[in-house]
Amino acid sequence: MSISLNRTMLRFTLTGIALAGGSGGVLAQAADPDSDGTVVLETVVIQANGLPAAETGYVAPTSINRTGAEPIDTPQTITAVTAAQITEQDIGSDLDLLNAAPGVDASIREGFLTIRGFWADRAINGIPVGNFVGRNSADLSPFEQVEVLKGPAALFTGSGGFGGVVNYSFKRPLDREHLHTTLGFGDPSSKRLTVDYNAAPMLDGRLRARIVGSYENRDSNRYPEGYERSSLFGTLEYDITDRTLLRLGAWRQRNDETRDFREGLPTWSDGGLIDFDPDTTATQDWSRFHFRSDWVTADLEHRFNDRWSGKLTYMNGETFHPSTRSVPFECSGPLAVHDYTGLGIDRDDPDGRQCHTLSTWNDWNQYEIFDATLNGSVDALGRNHALVFGVTQQRNWFRRQFGIADASDEFLVDIFDPDHHVIDRPDYAIYSDFGPKGPAWNDYQAFARIDLQATDRLSFPITARWTWIRTGEGDWTAKGEFTPTVAAVYEASENLTYYAQYAQMFSANSSDYAWRPEWAEGSSHALEDGILLPNVTGTQKEIGVKARLFGGGALATASLFEIREANRARWDGDPDHVALDGSTFSTATGETRSRGLELSLTGEVRPSWNVALGYAYIDAKYTSDDSVQGAEVGTPRHSGNIWTSYKFQSGRFEGLALGVGVQFSGPFKGYATDEDDTNRVKAPGYAIVNARVAYDIGDNTTASLNVDNLFGKAYYAEVDYVGGGNYYGETRRVSFNLNSRF
Repeated sequence: MSISLNRTMLRFTLTGIALAGGSGGVLAQAADPDSDGTVVLETVVIQANGLPAAETGYVAPTSINRTGAEPIDTPQTITAVTAAQITEQDIGSDLDLLNAAPGVDASIREGFLTIRGFWADRAINGIPVGNFVGRNSADLSPFEQVEVLKGPAALFTGSGGFGGVVNYSFKRPLDREHLHTTLGFGDPSSKRLTVDYNAAPMLDGRLRARIVGSYENRDSNRYPEGYERSSLFGTLEYDITDRTLLRLGAWRQRNDETRDFREGLPTWSDGGLIDFDPDTTATQDWSRFHFRSDWVTADLEHRFNDRWSGKLTYMNGETFHPSTRSVPFECSGPLAVHDYTGLGIDRDDPDGRQCHTLSTWNDWNQYEIFDATLNGSVDALGRNHALVFGVTQQRNWFRRQFGIADASDEFLVDIFDPDHHVIDRPDYAIYSDFGPKGPAWNDYQAFARIDLQATDRLSFPITARWTWIRTGEGDWTAKGEFTPTVAAVYEASENLTYYAQYAQMFSANSSDYAWRPEWAEGSSHALEDGILLPNVTGTQKEIGVKARLFGGGALATASLFEIREANRARWDGDPDHVALDGSTFSTATGETRSRGLELSLTGEVRPSWNVALGYAYIDAKYTSDDSVQGAEVGTPRHSGNIWTSYKFQSGRFEGLALGVGVQFSGPFKGYATDEDDTNRVKAPGYAIVNARVAYDIGDNTTASLNVDNLFGKAYYAEVDYVGGGNYYGETRRVSFNLNSRF
């Protein structure tokens, strides 16, 4: 018997990674000889270092459709940032990641999110959780990738923000022992340590465990601001049988920050930005914003046969953020004359002194989620059609607490020459306490999806979702609300896909009421006695093309979209329609619209040369709305991010890696304070350059130097209103990291 390579039929599969798989070696089936004695090699699987795609490259499967689909098969725009990109670019938190994503705007101070000009939500492992991750900034060490789904999609969620969903995918255990450590230092002063350890499989490989811990202490360029953040994540997987898998996970994050809350910098009274030093802040050194987030998750997956599988998920999350801070205030004593909140600073008589007081605010929130899905396929009309069925129950509790210092402890801060310790931290009294936990807000959803395979190349993914929502007071704000998504996907070739999609969504209304026509003009009534307005509804139309390029190593996407929102609540225009508590009655006639273009290219374009670039053009405006708030706020027409890196694999520079990127934004606006839009805050566009140099100093260790905002550009990254809420982006930051893998 002989082996003749020039005659042998070599049938093999090279797999660079295997999701949660691989022993680091080469696996092969037994070789059987052909009749002439030539050996035919069966499937060979090379599993590299056993890490999933998201931890080794720029492109990975998505969990958006709850099926682990390839991004090219998903008929919607998705911007994904993998753990490999996060490590390479030294992305500090999810806010840094999201604000670099085209078409995405995340509040610097709290992380509230808009995509394509509309509010957006968050999800963990494909299950929506409202705005319930990290509140002000989430550490990224527990996640293998973060995906930004642009626009509504009924399979993912039927109610919530129309802008889309940001999905955080937890890391999973590997089936080999693995250790990844990162030790980092930076300027302004920062220290970071991350340890990611996967234990050697136990019980004949059926039990796997992984733990990821991270600690960071970081100063801001705005003294005395900075934060101390810690994150601890652990997960276990156990193969109950060859077909049944149990996965458990727990994540705890702590943020302790010295900063203001929402105040930021004022502008001139006409809305013009003031040329402050970018390090300027009114924050007192005793101001603290604490945040705690705790999550536990449990998944039970079972494969019934080669076609059908099911999954049961339980998630429970709790957040808590006691904060004690200095805030601008309409003081009641002799300092009351110093108040530019809502007014800005007079150019002709610039007085930067503003009255402050101590305020405390604490929100407590809890989510409990039960989710069940069934995935499979059926044969019909000579073709195979994929199916997904599911049900979800979400229970949500919310409580809030307020407190304030005595009027005798009011003090002045001059924003043009701020003193960060005007007085010692005052005592305060709680005037609105938590109260009992109370009943939960309940959200029940049922959904189904079928991918109708019309031809070998043409399919029609159709999703239907029904939603029931009951408030803690027992009111039903949705009863069987139907939100469909219909798409067409045409596979022109293995590497080229065209798609079109139409999706609906709604946002439940529980607080906006209309004046009852039978009420007498000039009479007074409780707001909740009015007519509850209908839910806000939204639709998205999107067409696009996706292509694998450069031998399949990179994915390119181009899409056109339009999102429309209807039934937005706005004042009904009658000054006599005032409720007993002073609030006004509304009418559901407001409308907004966002349309635009998105382009992206992500992946390996040549061996060892990776790129991640994206561009978004967004035209968001009111189409029928007298409100001063809306989709246009904070949304630049042009935004984008370019990052490219190259690693030398041989020659004199072997082991050296270079990276450079540009993050840019066109002009954007804050809130209007009058119908004539005369003093809206307007920020100019900006572009900042980031760079990296790295070198392998051993087989397992890489030293890297990252510089963000390389040229130290001063720019406003977020604007709000004339009295405050305007923030500079961070000035130059240098960070040095040692990354080791064993």
